[in-house]
Amino acid sequence: MFESPEAIIKQLFLAPGAIVVDMGAGMGSFSIPCAKQVGKNGIVYAVEVQRQLLNVIDQNAKHAGVGNVRVIWGDIERDHGTKLADHVADVVILANTLFQVEHKDATIAECARLLKNGGRLLVVDWKETSIGAGPKPEQLVTTVVLDTLMSEFNLKRTETVNAGAHHYAILYR
Repeated sequence: MFESPEAIIKQLFLAPGAIVVDMGAGMGSFSIPCAKQVGKNGIVYAVEVQRQLLNVIDQNAKHAGVGNVRVIWGDIERDHGTKLADHVADVVILANTLFQVEHKDATIAECARLLKNGGRLLVVDWKETSIGAGPKPEQLVTTVVLDTLMSEFNLKRTETVNAGAHHYAILYR
């Protein structure tokens, strides 16, 4: 079974009024549940490099009845590519994205730059056991590789979150 964004987000216990950045937001499958959980006083920045998806995210948010999703066309693989200020986010989400990016270290650096002191970074990606259901084996980012990448930016694993049979979900601070 593939991950349920709603189930994963529930496990984050996002505070009302929190600021979340969804990196590589796709169609907003994580942005919208986050927007519901942070409430009208919170903000979710949905950052996406594919311009055609920005309208999709916007429409999906309107359909879901949330008005606190802000779409941003941005490149998560570049320093300041999200166009957001330093230390703006309580939570940054990198879901089903890291295996696709070429510059993983630059992407993690951008995530780290956005986090407030004590903020959390959630990474959701494909397990090694998902071969055949997910990306090619050479695209997988194992949890060992991920932990090493995170340590380069002083991000420490704090907990794991249930993400289903084919994905892992790990929180870093």
